[in-house]
Amino acid sequence: MDRKALVCLLALAVAPLGCSCSRTADYDAGVDAGHDAGVDAGRDAGRDAGRDGGRDAGRDAGPPSDAGWTRVSDLPDDCLIDIATDPVAAVGMHSFRDCPDTAPGCRELIKDWPAIEGIAPAYRFQLRMNSGYHDGVHGYVSFTRPFDFERDVVVLLRDDGLPVMAYRAPHDYAHLCYAFGHAVNDGHMLVDVALPVAGDVAPSWIAHAPLTDRVTSLSYLTTVTYPFTYLQDTGVSSAQGALKVALADHIERIGWDGTVTRVAVGTGAYDWGLQAVVGSTIFYDGLGAKNAIYAARGTESGETFIDPVDAEAAMFDADGHDMVWLQFYGRQDLITFDRAELWASPYTDIRSEIVPRQVGVMPFGNLKPVRLGWGAAVVVENFQILHLYDLRSGSHRTFQALTGSSQVRSGTLYVGPTEVAIAGAQGAFADQVLRFIRRDAFE
Repeated sequence: MDRKALVCLLALAVAPLGCSCSRTADYDAGVDAGHDAGVDAGRDAGRDAGRDGGRDAGRDAGPPSDAGWTRVSDLPDDCLIDIATDPVAAVGMHSFRDCPDTAPGCRELIKDWPAIEGIAPAYRFQLRMNSGYHDGVHGYVSFTRPFDFERDVVVLLRDDGLPVMAYRAPHDYAHLCYAFGHAVNDGHMLVDVALPVAGDVAPSWIAHAPLTDRVTSLSYLTTVTYPFTYLQDTGVSSAQGALKVALADHIERIGWDGTVTRVAVGTGAYDWGLQAVVGSTIFYDGLGAKNAIYAARGTESGETFIDPVDAEAAMFDADGHDMVWLQFYGRQDLITFDRAELWASPYTDIRSEIVPRQVGVMPFGNLKPVRLGWGAAVVVENFQILHLYDLRSGSHRTFQALTGSSQVRSGTLYVGPTEVAIAGAQGAFADQVLRFIRRDAFE
């Protein structure tokens, strides 16, 4: 059983609509039982019921004026995805407030757009975990919310409240097409649109855009097709994009010329998980009989990168300056160990040049995603407590970022030089929250 199936079974036991077992924006959500805030299978089961109920009651929300929106080019004629010509005019500036239930040093997004009748709270605001990015000046996060009863809008938001991009699409990718998600990193975006299934083939339309203060167009790269499965995850750098294929479990590189190269072939023995894309190198981990981390440079096939003799390695991140990972000891089951340690090294993609050092011992023994940025690593414990480790001094500080019975759909979006952005949910069926915690507020 792969990590997605296993964690979905665990998460569904407490939150039937909180985990995606068919198609997600980020597999790490599964490992953290909630690190994926993307579109999920439960959404179609619960959200469609609400929409259909509205139609049955005689409610028909017709499309609003298309002024300020333009159709995304190079898509099939029946794939109706529009991008805003002026994101601020389309969705407005966004505001923040102090977090009402934490210590000082936390702010959260004010969700002051109109609620759409018939849509459950859990689907009114969904953060996309692999779109968190900080360039040293501004941080960026992405979320989906209803635009009207029939369509969603995906917003790429800057940390000062400026929407730099907005595109809208039908909510039901199973029957039409769905702007499933995008990865943001290193000043670039990779967008994935799931097209209608044709027989046993599931096509995904891939586009690219440089990250600017106003993104109003997407450049088509290619359409990839796989039998019975879509993409599970995407990543991007200034040099390339990366794709993780669900079910088949392949890792693929996509160049800016549209060329797709398979760098890791799914074998069934290991479950590959896309971890980081830095320049021309793709990093991924493999969970199986012995967890390890792999690197694929350029168009080369992936090779073992971190595989300690006396431990297992997984949950990797890198930013071109540093890299971090977790080492596990004393396996109990697929995702639970007796002990976990945080390790780091100056960045390299050559195995012989790794200079590993232990940074700290984790207060847990589970597989939990690590996010890295600006000399620090952050791990979320129990979906509530943030652990921040300084990679230079080894200091360890914490912040209670969420309170209550947060169960799923929580995790770190990015680690910036002054703030850490997180997604949270106060329960399986609750609306998500977007919060920014100052690094100097950790104690």
